Amino acid sequence: MSDEKEEFSWHEVPNDALFKLNYLTNQLTVIWRSGQNLGNSVFKDTWDFLETLQFDVYHLHSAQSSSPCNLFNFEGNPVTPDYHADEFNISKFSTLLLESVRSRVTCMRKSLQCAILFSGGLDSAILAYMTHQCLEPNQPIHLINVAFAMTDDASFDTPDRITSQLCVRELQTLVPSRDWQLHCVNINKTQLEQQRQMHVKRLLHPCVSVLDDSIGCALWFAASKASSLATVLLSGIGADEQLGGYSRHRSAFERGSWQALHQEMALDMQRISLRNLGRDDRVVSDHGTELRMPYLDERVVEFLTSLPPWAKTRPQLSREEGDKWLLRQVASREGLVQTSRFAKRAIQFGSRIAKLENRKEKASDICHRL
Repeated sequence: MSDEKEEFSWHEVPNDALFKLNYLTNQLTVIWRSGQNLGNSVFKDTWDFLETLQFDVYHLHSAQSSSPCNLFNFEGNPVTPDYHADEFNISKFSTLLLESVRSRVTCMRKSLQCAILFSGGLDSAILAYMTHQCLEPNQPIHLINVAFAMTDDASFDTPDRITSQLCVRELQTLVPSRDWQLHCVNINKTQLEQQRQMHVKRLLHPCVSVLDDSIGCALWFAASKASSLATVLLSGIGADEQLGGYSRHRSAFERGSWQALHQEMALDMQRISLRNLGRDDRVVSDHGTELRMPYLDERVVEFLTSLPPWAKTRPQLSREEGDKWLLRQVASREGLVQTSRFAKRAIQFGSRIAKLENRKEKASDICHRL
């Protein structure tokens, strides 16, 4: 929404509700909000509604996160978690995720031109392999990897570039008949600064953190390359939030065992739309490419949220074994043994975009470059 009075006057309306905008009266009506019965609460001034609306959204997230079972079918802290259902969960999750990928890379039973945001890590490797299972045998699969360096003469052998090359070799060994095309996008600091000011800055708004800047810029350059190859770009977003992939999940477990871990994961899913989805969609869509997110398929989310946290992640184990444990089991059984042991690495560090800027910045700080 915008009143067009200034350059960055757009505001992001949360996607946890239905709204009705009356252009004649400048009224925005909340028709329905998830989990609430609000009736017809009317914001009298369209352009003054944001402060109230944002407060309400953050308040809603805070209120929901205080309830430990609002997203996960889980109660209590078991002394010894029951692991007997592991085999069923692995098989069921693999089947649902494959169908999710299939519905996003095919249309009317015809394959789409498809690219994958590809770090070579666990999330993107699974998407690549399952995309192979869905597409026609003669169709190439485009894997987009972005790396940043100060100049073109510097090395672009970033952590994500190295893992992407290792993962492609594993995919080629598994399926030598498939044309796996790894596209290495190399961006120097001058290019980053130019495109940030010309394009990315306005697309990110109203997101203004250092983390938004790093992720948004990396996605924008990836989508720029993808737009010349495909109509759809697959992203692994949602895997970490639902499967316990962040370091804060481990910290929560150490602080308060399974109950605290459950609450942290629930909070991540409650705020994913506010923090990530609008930002990522705007950045990728700028190139005429559609962002699709198989891990956030309704059936996948429904299944994962029905599981207790110990069925999805094992923080008692090492990061390479325990983080996103359920997804690692799927990867290993599909033959991605090496990839299933890669540790989680955030895109801003894996692509080394964070190294080009002030190293004293925190991810949550307001970014002065935006």
